[in-house]
Amino acid sequence: MDSETARCLLCESNAAITCRAQGRSFFHCLQCDLCFVPPEQHPTAAQAEARYAHHRNTPDNAEYTTRLSRFIEWLRDAAPNARRVLDHGCGRDSVLSRLLRDAGFEVDGHDPLFDLHADRTRPYDAIVSCEAMEHFGAPRDELTQMSNMLHPGGVLIATTQFHRGPDSLVNWWYTRDITHLCFYSAATFSFIADRFGFTLVACDHRELAILKKHQ
Repeated sequence: MDSETARCLLCESNAAITCRAQGRSFFHCLQCDLCFVPPEQHPTAAQAEARYAHHRNTPDNAEYTTRLSRFIEWLRDAAPNARRVLDHGCGRDSVLSRLLRDAGFEVDGHDPLFDLHADRTRPYDAIVSCEAMEHFGAPRDELTQMSNMLHPGGVLIATTQFHRGPDSLVNWWYTRDITHLCFYSAATFSFIADRFGFTLVACDHRELAILKKHQ
């Protein structure tokens, strides 16, 4: 039988199991409001890559590219002087990176699964993370790295579908993807801001959080 408790992947508090669905266990942390799948149930790199092969994240997907174009507006509003941008969790061939370069930004990609690594020799003005944070197997480590890679005053712009409470997980389509491991809320992003040296400057309570690193 699965354990009824697990160490939170974000804040390391004890979290209690909230449901089991699709052959996986889901835990909820009362400290940071993260819902997550425990590490022993995470997919292998090969399983994750096979799942990603079914995504239609391509330039010919008009709906997808329209959604991505919002990052340009968000960047210009939240970081008007940003030039050097990191696309964190970009995948093998990022459409978002292309759009940002076309808009005049200098863009690097970072994705451990596809062996793409950020340039750590100098900090970035902004980090964008489009539908990537739900894939983090170790969100505490990832967020520490992102904070360290930003200039003071730099921004992190993230999109991921917010959960609507632990009771919503069992029938939620977002939990059916085996590569979706962490599920955040507005409260989780408030915790992230406090813990990792940011101010939460915007949050739509659905999918978008914009954080600014402390000066």
